[in-house]
Amino acid sequence: NACAAVAGGWDGCPRLREASAKLAGFLDRWLLGQGEDTLGQVFTFLYGNLTCADTQVSGAAAASIRKLCHTCGGKLGEPVLALYEQLSTFPPGHLLPKDELKVVEGLAAVANQLPSEEARAGAQARLLAPIQAKFAAAAQVFEAARAQGPAALASAASDHRRTVLGAAESFQEVARCLTRAPEPLASNGQPGGQAAVRALQLIWTAHNACLQTYSSSADSVERLCRTYKLVIRAAGPSFTPLIPLMASHLIERFQARPQPAFLYTGSILVTEFGDRRWGGAHDLVLLEMVRTFSASVFQILTSIEAFTSQPEMVEEFFYLVGRLLEYCPAGLLADAALIGSIIQCGVIGLQIDHRDAHGGIVACFFSMVAAGSTAPRTADKGAAAVDPRALGPAVGSLLGLQGGNLGSLMVGALVKCLTSERPAYGLEKHKSNPAGVLWKIGRLEQPGGVPGGVPGGGALLQQLLTTALNGVDPSVLP
Repeated sequence: NACAAVAGGWDGCPRLREASAKLAGFLDRWLLGQGEDTLGQVFTFLYGNLTCADTQVSGAAAASIRKLCHTCGGKLGEPVLALYEQLSTFPPGHLLPKDELKVVEGLAAVANQLPSEEARAGAQARLLAPIQAKFAAAAQVFEAARAQGPAALASAASDHRRTVLGAAESFQEVARCLTRAPEPLASNGQPGGQAAVRALQLIWTAHNACLQTYSSSADSVERLCRTYKLVIRAAGPSFTPLIPLMASHLIERFQARPQPAFLYTGSILVTEFGDRRWGGAHDLVLLEMVRTFSASVFQILTSIEAFTSQPEMVEEFFYLVGRLLEYCPAGLLADAALIGSIIQCGVIGLQIDHRDAHGGIVACFFSMVAAGSTAPRTADKGAAAVDPRALGPAVGSLLGLQGGNLGSLMVGALVKCLTSERPAYGLEKHKSNPAGVLWKIGRLEQPGGVPGGVPGGGALLQQLLTTALNGVDPSVLP
């Protein structure tokens, strides 16, 4: 009331308005214990400052609105969400992007504090409705241009791409806001994350259509796939029913038009759901996904020219395989034929001069060998202990298969990386260091050697190194 009493001169006191708006945010805990009328008056006051042309004033109001929504969202209730529609009526550029996001995050907190799952789902859909409308309008314009012929389509393509990518980025921002504010437990007892899943389901059809339209653009696909990365990470347990669907979707899109972003998204799935805290519940789905991706990649990378022209695909494929070997390696290590093909593919890939491709391949080899002396990774600090050497015999056997041919191929390629005239990439890294892979082979030592007549780690490394060094050009040695 005291602030409002500065009649007539209020617009001429921007710093007072800014300070008053900030003060309102610091009163959030006090306002939680006040009546709804008092809270409503303060919110109205902040909205008035949000409309101020001075960005410092509107920014302070946005920050306080976010704070009040987080603290008092349950009392503010659904009527406050009307502010979201009002934001679209503001002049372009009136709010700084970061301040608009603060308001959206606050309103997302209100949506997530509504008393019932039905109300929360409706409010979350309301926040996403403008984005759905953008996707739909862009698709309508694009289809109309397509009907008019190639010239009209070419003219509309640039605007359409800009619109749909902007809509995807807006979705990612709103979804991120929805997931920052925790939801209550759902009726199935799962913690928050339902908002992210519901958000993805709302735009799934439109988003998939955009992926198909711009499947030939690596940049567009990568920006669209950020949506999947965000939702997978944010949803947590709520995403588990969708794992098979997402794996199939990524494979289908990759087979239709191979893009590295689909492999990267597959890596996110492995990282989030291959972890031991899931008790191996998703290992088979993830293994089949990697098998199918591998078959497709092997059909693409059929020559050294293919490796050279697509280093990003090489990098992401081997990082994907490496992730599986880090988190749930047993199934893949049991498939000797596939492991053999992966090693042979990697050996060819190390012949190209590309730092990132080398990084992916060597990191994969590192994870493959490390699986024999290191327990699978997990984010669960309370997970039961696992014998780190349980898979040592399996790894040693694989490297010693075919008279040691697979191990010789791998070690020979790594030694060549270290002794050739080309730069030796990854020496400053941990997993991407060729010498680190050799060290890990030496760590495969098993009492009595590896079953099947294959020597233990130290002896195996000596055997493989002897063969590899015999093939080194003496001129590179001092």
